Amino acid sequence: MVKKLIFGIFLSGLLSCQITERVYLSESGMIRQQTEVDFSSMLGLALSPEKIDSMKMAGEFPLDTVVSLAETGMLPGSEDEVSEAEIQFRKSMDKTKVRMLIDEEEAKFVLFNEEMSIADFNNYQKTINESYRLLKQQDKKSADEFVQSGYGSMLQFSYDNDSFERKVLNDKVDFDSQELDSMGLSVREMMKMYTYKLEYHFPKKVKSTTLKKAEISPDGKTLTVDVDMADLLENPDNYNFKVEF
Repeated sequence: MVKKLIFGIFLSGLLSCQITERVYLSESGMIRQQTEVDFSSMLGLALSPEKIDSMKMAGEFPLDTVVSLAETGMLPGSEDEVSEAEIQFRKSMDKTKVRMLIDEEEAKFVLFNEEMSIADFNNYQKTINESYRLLKQQDKKSADEFVQSGYGSMLQFSYDNDSFERKVLNDKVDFDSQELDSMGLSVREMMKMYTYKLEYHFPKKVKSTTLKKAEISPDGKTLTVDVDMADLLENPDNYNFKVEF
């Protein structure tokens, strides 16, 4: 039931949502990364009052549950016919979990990894990227849908006490080569319905950053910026940045 619910809400909710890429860095160099997909504004379309009442009677609402990403139906490939590339891609994301929180006020997914060293995080992301590239060779449509979902950023970090750096492994997305959807919207137009935020928390005060338009919190330890989702996908290198402490 949970899997079907997540998949159904995910499909309807992503028509309009706030996505936040959130990273926490400790002074020892441990990293914790999560992507929050908040579609509270679309909850009424995803779940009718009658559906909520039915779920309450079954003890399934409100919902606060954690499952592995591979169990949610949020990864490419149908359950009926899954290619070897899709199987390997799902396996490559074995360390990613999804927390789903839904009540009458809010609805969100939080995709997260447990805290790990930067070296382990980078190796994990490289494994995902390699599996993604194999998937793209065999099923480009599914691979493109993953990247365009808003939680498909594949990252690399570095930290040496004096500086921190973010680099993305994603290729540029070519929106012009993609077909219109069933509503006649281009992928670029659909991306305009998303809002995307980078939010990075550091153990030290930020002296400077190369990230354009970034705001630094009053305590100097949090960096945030709202970015254009379409530009993020078309020009991912624009959002590689360095922070000096």
